[in-house]
Amino acid sequence: MLTLNWKPTAGGSTVDSTGLWIEPMNGGDSVFQTPEFGSAGALDGTANAVTIPASTMRAGRSYSVEIEFIHLASMDTTTLPGSSLVVAYLRTTRAQITAAGVIAGPQITLTPWPNNQWNVRVTGDSGINYVLEATSQLGTGWERLVNFQIFGNAFEFTDGTLHDQRYYQVR
Repeated sequence: MLTLNWKPTAGGSTVDSTGLWIEPMNGGDSVFQTPEFGSAGALDGTANAVTIPASTMRAGRSYSVEIEFIHLASMDTTTLPGSSLVVAYLRTTRAQITAAGVIAGPQITLTPWPNNQWNVRVTGDSGINYVLEATSQLGTGWERLVNFQIFGNAFEFTDGTLHDQRYYQVR
């Protein structure tokens, strides 16, 4: 669990709103966000901290943090029935944070198949470009088998090349 603190916005009140989003620096969907302006559970304009659940961010990874303050100048709910006309001022602050720890290296699990073939299963962090390589004799160079990213829990590859012995590495 991580508590992220910031200086409260001068003049912020309980009718104003504060929102926070955390996204991976390499792109992708938000890993954490507070409820948006006007939604149940949204932070008001006096907020100066939010608690981020454990395991939300991956160790050693960098994230973009955006804090948005909305000062409500006026709201009209009568001119258009069922709608809210809002005049507001918006201030956005952006920062970068890096989660503590180190990125764990990939792990290879080999399962023999009939006829000297191998199923190669690689577990590791998602969103990283990996290369699976193989050789039949150490010291003779590595053959690139496939470039991949892990989506979900693991990446699996069946090496259909027949060999009595085979060495694998992931970079």
